[in-house]
Amino acid sequence: KSLKSVDIETGVEVVKISDENIVTGSNEKIYFEKLVGADGSNSILRKHLKISSKLVGIAFHYLVPIEQCKDLSEIEIHFDSKLFSAWYSWIFPHRDYVSIGYGCFPRVKQFSTARKNFLQWIERTKIDTRGCQFRSFPINCDYKGFIFQNKYYLVGDAAGLASGFTGEGIFQAFVSGEEVAEKILDKNYRCKKIKEILNERKIHHLMLVIILLSGVFRNMIFEIVVFSVKSRPVARTLLRILT
Repeated sequence: KSLKSVDIETGVEVVKISDENIVTGSNEKIYFEKLVGADGSNSILRKHLKISSKLVGIAFHYLVPIEQCKDLSEIEIHFDSKLFSAWYSWIFPHRDYVSIGYGCFPRVKQFSTARKNFLQWIERTKIDTRGCQFRSFPINCDYKGFIFQNKYYLVGDAAGLASGFTGEGIFQAFVSGEEVAEKILDKNYRCKKIKEILNERKIHHLMLVIILLSGVFRNMIFEIVVFSVKSRPVARTLLRILT
């Protein structure tokens, strides 16, 4: 099916949802037959549906101007069980800046401790973050479904499709958005790709649990993984599982 026209409004805040319309910040009412919540981990639609979000991670990073850290030109992932538990810190270069960050589950590692350890790593690696923006954001990994009352749909982080192990959620957002669009156009459409995402997500969370429970052997596991990925077939397999 094709749509003749689509109206897109930008800069419009949704402040309230009822069973038949949404209310914007300017008190405008927009009526709907189907409503898709693609509004992230703090989804107002998820809250309207009274769906709890307990499995929520938090990620934080510095945005360092590229001219301030010209030596950081490669993607880096750092594992350190004492500082980062089962997760990792990252250095992700972009065109104008470098994202330097870390993420975890506050229920496993308190935010204050996580930030303290992250800053300790920053100091140890001698990364200059003076005057740089420090940002934090939630990552919802608490999946409870994506279709509700055959009327409401949640996609991406709003649905809790992000990986609790890698923190990745962009791919899941794109795929679930496309699948929900197909489902709205064809009620008999079977969202096979979302099922595939959920299966891979289960693998990620199983890996996370294993690493969390490994305790003093955690760094040993990290070292084995780093050594193993020197083999191209192993690296390809691991990359396929994690991305």
